[in-house]
Amino acid sequence: MGTKERDLAFWLFAAAAAGSLAFRSVAFLAAAFFFAGLLLWHFAAERPRAIRRSREADFVAAVFVPLWPCAARLRLLLARRRISGRWKRAWEVHVLGAGRELMPVLEEDLLRAAREMPGLYFWETSFPVPAAVRKLIREKERQGKAFWTKGRLPVPRAPFLEERMDPRRARHGAVLIDFRGCSG
Repeated sequence: MGTKERDLAFWLFAAAAAGSLAFRSVAFLAAAFFFAGLLLWHFAAERPRAIRRSREADFVAAVFVPLWPCAARLRLLLARRRISGRWKRAWEVHVLGAGRELMPVLEEDLLRAAREMPGLYFWETSFPVPAAVRKLIREKERQGKAFWTKGRLPVPRAPFLEERMDPRRARHGAVLIDFRGCSG
């Protein structure tokens, strides 16, 4: 479960909680507890596990959060884009740290992930993307296996969470790495 799914779970929790209060409905209350459980699971288990696994795989600047297949399809639907090809795994890419000194390390992490971990990668960032990764995305875009769009996905952020993205420079996209041994 990535950040967009977390935000969606928060808003669904808020709607279900409001529905349980307004209609005194047990079904809405059960839904609110379900979405609250998803949020707790994301912050207590999924996020720390993704950071730990990325560190164990020797990624320095990048963290790869696994996405459920239905979440990956939902993101493609929200972006109104299609990706040709099939994937078994999907990840959301996060960057730990900031600054220009991070760029070579981030580039190395992302290109190594493209070589070793085939699957569908999603991102939403205002951080500059390394040149070699942009080249890979453009190649895949010509094949119909990637997109890179200005703006953000249409899911509002959950309140009370730190916002580190400049909305004017925000871009979102996805790339399908469907084979091992990707050049880059």
